[in-house]
Amino acid sequence: VTNQTYSDWQLCIADGSGEKDDVEECVKAYIERFGNERVKYVRLENNLGIAENTNAAIELADGDYIVFGDHDDELHPSALFECMRLLEKKPDTDFIYTDEDKVIAGTGKHTEPHFKSGINYELLRHTNYICHLVVAKKALIDKVGRLNREYDGAQDFDYVLRCVENAEHIEHISQVLYYWRISERSTA
Repeated sequence: VTNQTYSDWQLCIADGSGEKDDVEECVKAYIERFGNERVKYVRLENNLGIAENTNAAIELADGDYIVFGDHDDELHPSALFECMRLLEKKPDTDFIYTDEDKVIAGTGKHTEPHFKSGINYELLRHTNYICHLVVAKKALIDKVGRLNREYDGAQDFDYVLRCVENAEHIEHISQVLYYWRISERSTA
């Protein structure tokens, strides 16, 4: 996030890592560098699961749009710029998704690019082909509610379905702007 060419971002982190202090120490360095308005952090008493941890991060956000990303993945340096460029051209857009790729941790080798179609409701009913990178207007998020913890593990698919069902203007950016990091602990 801090390497984005678009500079008007806010990073919101809800830390459910437990007793470890290494996450908090790492984030403190970023808060010192960028300020506590740009990097917002809350340490959760317990790991609440993927959905509730994400919901806690959403609560920290001040912006009009929320970009969802996993803690172990990467953004292309122009990811936020490309999303904002689209929003300047089409300001009614309330849901954006991009193409993605996988990158092998430790090697940087790219593999399995996923070039997605425009919105395809029939395909989406069968598989979460949208997945990452997802940008949702805060007003849309307020309308559909937060992520459901009963779907942890598939929470992003449930959320994409609810957002797409309620979005008025959906856009696809045909560029690889998100990289799933493949590692031993990743579902990628």
